[in-house]
Amino acid sequence: MIMEEMEEKLGIVGDGWEKGDSKKVHPLGSEEWVSEVRRALEDIGKIAKSRLVALKVDGDEEAAK
Repeated sequence: MIMEEMEEKLGIVGDGWEKGDSKKVHPLGSEEWVSEVRRALEDIGKIAKSRLVALKVDGDEEAAK
């Protein structure tokens, strides 16, 4: 559901997957998997901080960087 909402907002037509598009799945707990989870969590933190600044909740614009 969230994927469809994001695709709609971004104007992406279709199911978001092109033919021949493959996504590699790393084994749970593998070095690659842990690295990707860490990267994703850092990105989520950056997004959250940016939203707080935009809402003037934090008040510290440096926090969003």
